[in-house]
Amino acid sequence: MGDRVNVAVFGDLHGRVLLPFYLCARWEQARGEPIACALCVGDAGIYRGFYNMEKTSQRWARRHPEELGFSKFFFRLEPRGTCLARHPTADHVLAMTRADLFFVPGNHEEHAYLDRLFTDYARSLDEPLAVDRAWEGLSAGRCRLGQFAGYERIYCLPQGRVVALPLGEGTLDVLAINGLEKHTPPDAWRPPPGAPAEVLLSHETYLGRLAEPGVPRAVWGSERLRELVLRLGPRFHFFGHHHHHYPEVELPNYLGGVTRSVGLNQVFFSDHNATINQGCFGVLRLHAEARFEIVEDGWFKALRYAECRAWM
Repeated sequence: MGDRVNVAVFGDLHGRVLLPFYLCARWEQARGEPIACALCVGDAGIYRGFYNMEKTSQRWARRHPEELGFSKFFFRLEPRGTCLARHPTADHVLAMTRADLFFVPGNHEEHAYLDRLFTDYARSLDEPLAVDRAWEGLSAGRCRLGQFAGYERIYCLPQGRVVALPLGEGTLDVLAINGLEKHTPPDAWRPPPGAPAEVLLSHETYLGRLAEPGVPRAVWGSERLRELVLRLGPRFHFFGHHHHHYPEVELPNYLGGVTRSVGLNQVFFSDHNATINQGCFGVLRLHAEARFEIVEDGWFKALRYAECRAWM
């Protein structure tokens, strides 16, 4: 791996799937360094339309239309349904950065769609799969050579598999697991043997991570996920789901090392006059010594809905 590699990490997006690309571009501009790729801890909000949402997400989408960002920017079918149509806003924002977005499925995704993509179109269970691509149209021959068939910038990570994400001259080994029993395949708890993952990306967190004196949050979290963290000992663990920033803590693991665990806030504006949630965006800096930093730059703290509304 090169001397200067940066990986962005985002909290729950809930449909604001263009926003992390814009935030990566702003960070790159401010710091004068590239971001190799971006990770999301789940609830990316991958729905092909309002009626593909479960009722809870539909209620949120009525209040916050940004929850439908994926269908708005990435899954707009042409009238005949022959292939996906380009969106000028997506064209503009995606051109700002070369970083692709990789996410672990949360509990607010169109799971039937994601499962079908992996079942029908994945070349390997060990590889992430682009969700912003007209796989069905391509397989049916409806997308002809030269036609636009998707951006291929948003990838779903397979659960329970160590995936080597390309980072220039090197790779980053990432293990993705939802952590909620309902949305975690049984075999995901038993990842194949081999090199341990450097990063564990989960939606739920492990049991005891949210414990605070006098607060009953100690019951939150997955006991199976805690055992997985202790057994595999990843260097970093990132999670979301609870819509709050939980600063880095160290968890000693069975391998004699420590796992640094960080909870990310959701990427969200509470109203149209608000600044962006703090603690929702950080950068894993894989330089001489790997470290994770929550972005607290002045431009980010001052970022308001009005400046980003075009990207949502």
